[in-house]
Amino acid sequence: MIAHDKIYKITTTSENSTLITHSAIAFDYNNTKYVIHMTFDGVEVITLETLLKTRKLLRTKKYKLKQDVQIEDILYNYQGDRFELINNNCETFCNDFINTYTTKKTLRLSEQVIIYTILTAIILTIIIKLNK
Repeated sequence: MIAHDKIYKITTTSENSTLITHSAIAFDYNNTKYVIHMTFDGVEVITLETLLKTRKLLRTKKYKLKQDVQIEDILYNYQGDRFELINNNCETFCNDFINTYTTKKTLRLSEQVIIYTILTAIILTIIIKLNK
């Protein structure tokens, strides 16, 4: 399975909550749209149609590939790699993919982790101030 010419970073709702989003890399292969993405069990490839049976598509962003990408190589390289909330989640996986295989660069950080960390800090600060 090979991704040619371009990929898309897609953002969807999560399966269980509209407050959390999920990121994946979409690509075309043999007239079918696939996604490669980080799950709780590791990296997998499924059809976009399958992914969207349990999620709503929110955004897509197109990226030009530097060269064709062998998807099997990525699956092999991430074999045994598991989801971690802070450092190895769906957003960091997609950002690593973009930085490695496309003509663009992006921060490796997870925007959601940053946002929820800031919100938690604000809420804790308010709670502490109210309890003084």
